[in-house]
Amino acid sequence: MKRALSIAAVFSIAATAHADEAEVSFAYVPAPAVEKVTVSQPLGHLSVRGWDKPEVRIAATKRAPDRAGLDRLRVRVDMKDGHLEIVTGVRVGEALKPIPTDAGYVIDLDVDAPQGAQVEATTFDGDLEATGLRAGVVLTTSGGAIHATDIDGPVRAHATRGRQRLAAVRGDVDVEVLMGALELDAIDGAVLHAMVVNGPISGRRIRSRVVELVAARGDATVSGAMPLGGHWVLRAPSGDGHVSLEAAPMTLTLHAGRVLNASGATDAHAYHVERPGSARALEVDVGGDLELRER
Repeated sequence: MKRALSIAAVFSIAATAHADEAEVSFAYVPAPAVEKVTVSQPLGHLSVRGWDKPEVRIAATKRAPDRAGLDRLRVRVDMKDGHLEIVTGVRVGEALKPIPTDAGYVIDLDVDAPQGAQVEATTFDGDLEATGLRAGVVLTTSGGAIHATDIDGPVRAHATRGRQRLAAVRGDVDVEVLMGALELDAIDGAVLHAMVVNGPISGRRIRSRVVELVAARGDATVSGAMPLGGHWVLRAPSGDGHVSLEAAPMTLTLHAGRVLNASGATDAHAYHVERPGSARALEVDVGGDLELRER
């Protein structure tokens, strides 16, 4: 059975800076058997946090040019077969429409969900935050920043532009950014794939077994501990590369367009070291300078 739930206002605040109207509302949705939470939030910021309660708490901060516009801002909640869906929009007739926020209609949304639920969340130009979730996340934004931390399970993220950061992820990671900087910190899973089309990419404290970091037009940096059987690939065809690894037997296949600094070698276009009994492999292909350090 599908239930549609509405959020009732707990209190409202009239803003005076631009004669806008504002209202803050809360809703608590019992969800003892929820398996998946989907949030579609085109009207502003979104934060999704995992907690240990069998319910979903939704806090909505609404802003509009006038009171009539404020009354048209809605948060719709549907529950069916263990799937909770949250959608924000401006009511036009019987439908919710994703009117651009520059028209003055804004909802900032904070969601607390059972930490064992899988989460899929989408924003338009608002920032997207996810933390404390234990069944993986799928995060998508067109113009905001993604910040995901303390996540168990697979993480998939896609951003059109803006600065993105994933930290303390214990699971596979697949992230793509069209334009902006990508930062990866403390990633520990079987597979890490990350690509930035226009911008730098950096990874630190990386422990994934299979890693591919690609900065199509930007610099790329990676540091961490490559596990046994690991295979790491770093590509920056138009930028510089920096690699720092904990000392371990490995096969190194490195290619640089201009200058390469590795074990004293300089002004080389290619550098290759193969050590017998290698249990790890590193491939680096950059268009500019490359620095390799083994700690």
